[in-house]
Amino acid sequence: KLGNARAANVVLLGALSSFVDLPAETWLAVIETRVPPRYVELNRQAFLAGREVLCSAQNDARC
Repeated sequence: KLGNARAANVVLLGALSSFVDLPAETWLAVIETRVPPRYVELNRQAFLAGREVLCSAQNDARC
């Protein structure tokens, strides 16, 4: 969906992040500071996609 197989690990990170007691904004801030600028938007989208898939599949209120 995102057009880059390398983003799969960040999709997984997004999905798993819902099990950690940190808000999505914190995760996204770390992505912005640790990922090279040209890949930030792709990684942000991948993270949010992973989080959305898990949350919608489980109708999870943590998301």
